Amino acid sequence: MLRTIVRNLSANYIGIAGNILVAFMLTPFVIRTLGDEMYGIWTIIAALGAYLTLCDVGLVSAITKYISHGNRLEEKGHVAKVVSCAAVIAIPIALFLFLLSPFTGQALMRVMNINEAHYKIIVIATMMTTIEVGIFVFAGLFRGIILGLQRNDVENLIQLSVLGLRAIGIYLVLSQGFGLLGMASVMLTCMITASMASFVFSRKLMPDSKLSVSMVDREGVSMVRKFSGASFLSMVAGQLIFYSDSFVVGHYLTAAAVTYYAVAWTLKEYTNSLMVATHRVFIPVFSNLSTGDNETLLSHFFKSKRYMLVMSNLLCLGLLILGDRFLAIWLGEKYAVTSGAILMVLFAAQLIRGPQLISYALLQGIGKHQLYARLELVFAVLNLLLSIVLVQKMGLIGVAIATAFTQMVFYGFVSPMLLNKAMGISMSTYIRETYGKTLIPAIGITIVLLIIKSNFHIDSFLELLSAGAIGGLIYMVLVYYTALSGDEKRWVVDQIGQRMQRA
Repeated sequence: MLRTIVRNLSANYIGIAGNILVAFMLTPFVIRTLGDEMYGIWTIIAALGAYLTLCDVGLVSAITKYISHGNRLEEKGHVAKVVSCAAVIAIPIALFLFLLSPFTGQALMRVMNINEAHYKIIVIATMMTTIEVGIFVFAGLFRGIILGLQRNDVENLIQLSVLGLRAIGIYLVLSQGFGLLGMASVMLTCMITASMASFVFSRKLMPDSKLSVSMVDREGVSMVRKFSGASFLSMVAGQLIFYSDSFVVGHYLTAAAVTYYAVAWTLKEYTNSLMVATHRVFIPVFSNLSTGDNETLLSHFFKSKRYMLVMSNLLCLGLLILGDRFLAIWLGEKYAVTSGAILMVLFAAQLIRGPQLISYALLQGIGKHQLYARLELVFAVLNLLLSIVLVQKMGLIGVAIATAFTQMVFYGFVSPMLLNKAMGISMSTYIRETYGKTLIPAIGITIVLLIIKSNFHIDSFLELLSAGAIGGLIYMVLVYYTALSGDEKRWVVDQIGQRMQRA
């Protein structure tokens, strides 16, 4: 199992690293080419597309869960049944999105503060984005098979290949002056390509995964719908938290203001993507372990939770302290001033939220995530309402504060209580086995980076990387001596020894 986890985590991180690298190189070019206003409009269209992905209604997570569970129990024909029952839900949704596509752009223009001169471009670009989401929903049937078989390496191979095509395509269409319509065309083409690849690989990995009407029954559809329904609530909450901000800013301020918010939000979102990638790996792991004893399940949970904390603290504290300098070097000082303040607020919340995703993975794995999802949605709605109030009083920073406050309350207090109740553990045990063992490294890297920042002016990527490397090295040493168990230390030493021998 450990080998499978490491393989899937490595594959996910390579995929995320590819996305970050492409964004790092492409974002300055896209902003310069489109300008602040048009880039803000593209961000709003992308946010709408992200909302429309809610039409997946949690089907991918349900397919992943039941295929993984059935595989563990060696149930025959379970893949075809799960996918066929899920298709009964997915196909009508995809068709609905295709029919809806001509009208989404018109609706967007009515609620956003966007220049009417861009009407035709926005309507066409939004229509293509809606069709793209329809294809995404249907292709979720095949992605769910790949993820349920715990072949994240295959999924990330597909995504990385398409990512390269997308980056090249966007560069070419913008260089030729095709603007938003060119970008939307590239995104749609890449989604079609990725979906075809998912279909081919899913059939290769699981030949009996054919859709079959004879495999569909009321019980199977109900099973998929029940699990996906709870996951859907969490998806709604996530989209409200992460994408409502763009709509609030676009409605009450301007499209150009969305760009300044999106710059900080994008950095936070890439950090969050690493956490989500880890969370997805552990859903089938916890699902498999749920068939055994509770002690083994808790042991794996505490280890994975500490791992999430170690990774989250490193990334979030690093960007919380050095993020404004990164923005200044990457995009210019004007972004360091406006976007830098937003970045600090968002990463303070991400520091709390990120590690809690592993708790949600456990609740999903054991099928006890319904209450979590409902409460997460309640807090997401509160986030939206508070954002609407504060944006009118405080501007961009008000939106960030609203998002940070609601996330800190839910993920800092509500989420741990739900997990502890579901697993029958005390809060003191939870804190001791997770946060208690990662506190010293977190304090250490904070002190080191603050000392470096206050004594040296960082104005190049080389200096930024040097500061990060120094802080990271000291952090990992502290993690080794304070956060790892004896077995974990021996495993790390063995892995380093094996790598050195191969070198």
